Amino acid sequence: MKSQGFVLFTVLIFLQIFSLISLYHLTTLSVMMKTNYHLQQGGNLRYRSQKILNKIEAALKENLPGCSIPVTPAHLLADKPLSWWQLNACAAKEGNIHAYFVIETLGNDACAKIQDSIARYYRITLFAVFDDLHGAKYRLQTTMTLPTLPATACQHKSHAVKSGRQSLREIS
Repeated sequence: MKSQGFVLFTVLIFLQIFSLISLYHLTTLSVMMKTNYHLQQGGNLRYRSQKILNKIEAALKENLPGCSIPVTPAHLLADKPLSWWQLNACAAKEGNIHAYFVIETLGNDACAKIQDSIARYYRITLFAVFDDLHGAKYRLQTTMTLPTLPATACQHKSHAVKSGRQSLREIS
């Protein structure tokens, strides 16, 4: 009789251990699924924001829109509230995305040559608000070059630069 009670007690202990291990694995799986979902949403935000930024860059190649601001550090732009963007930036809407952007003229580089012209650098900052994702906000900043004036004398060694996007980064 004593051995039957001991066997039952041992079986119950092992069931408890297996239940805790199963609970741990289910919790871990749940956390991994949430993490993957957030990573996928982040990639989706970046992809959709880049599509808008590509259109803005193409428009900038044609002519400079009236959304120019003085050169401003990225961390200050990242801290600006939505109301500032609505007042001071150009707006674009693409589907469920409200996009606001500003353009900063960074200046000319006499040593950077784009064919027979010197390069002018611009920085575009995009602030996107996603209505379909409960107002999620995403900020991208790109630097691009465009040919501007005929080439002039350079004080240092000149170098060739391609027209278009030079860098892309997320700001927060």
